[in-house]
Amino acid sequence: MRRWLKFLAALMAFGLLAAACGDSGGDNAASSTTAADTGDTGGGGGGSGKIAVLLPDSASSSRWENDDRRFFEQAFADAGLSGDDYTILN
Repeated sequence: MRRWLKFLAALMAFGLLAAACGDSGGDNAASSTTAADTGDTGGGGGGSGKIAVLLPDSASSSRWENDDRRFFEQAFADAGLSGDDYTILN
């Protein structure tokens, strides 16, 4: 029984991941430009949208909330992003 619960949890996690990576259904060719199309070889794509960071639970380790959150915030600030450009959830 426990094996099936683990399998079901993994399947649900995979499904959520696949849904998050899916196409929004819009037919906007301009927003689907890839790095190969623009000749961009790396770094800041200049796209639009909001960055979301999902940290693991703080119950398993306080590191996520105490260290990693501030490192992400610092990296985003160094990249010139404001607090409205990203969300960090734990």
